[in-house]
Amino acid sequence: MGGINMATRGFLRTLDRTHAGNLVLIADDNVDTQAVLGILLRGVGFHTVTAYDGEEAVNLAAQIQPDLVLMDIALPRLDGFAAARRIRRIDGLKHVPIVGCSAYEPEEDDETMRTQLNAFLRKPTDFSTLLTVMDHLLGQPLAASLTG
Repeated sequence: MGGINMATRGFLRTLDRTHAGNLVLIADDNVDTQAVLGILLRGVGFHTVTAYDGEEAVNLAAQIQPDLVLMDIALPRLDGFAAARRIRRIDGLKHVPIVGCSAYEPEEDDETMRTQLNAFLRKPTDFSTLLTVMDHLLGQPLAASLTG
């Protein structure tokens, strides 16, 4: 991890101990993004599963019951907002943290974003920002993150 400062290294060690073994569903139609996120997240202790489109993300979420979902907004077959809505209706996943990610500003209104996503990150996002958001969301339920 060349180039990472001491504070970031300490955060990564804490994250590794705190969320080791948590399962993250990565929904992105860019296989390079899937691969890079998977490598980075597994490197700090997460388990990952990937989906190429919104339909696959919903089906996998029902099967694996992830601890957190990283959801690209512009997905084929079913966009990220629609996939998030469906995931929220799955037994046991109503409160799963969902982080929306996109290279463009979503057209959805703020209310729609708040009810479907716990956080939104604009691509490209640096890895330490992503980890900070994930760490925050894994420590609280959906309702708390929506009001705070």
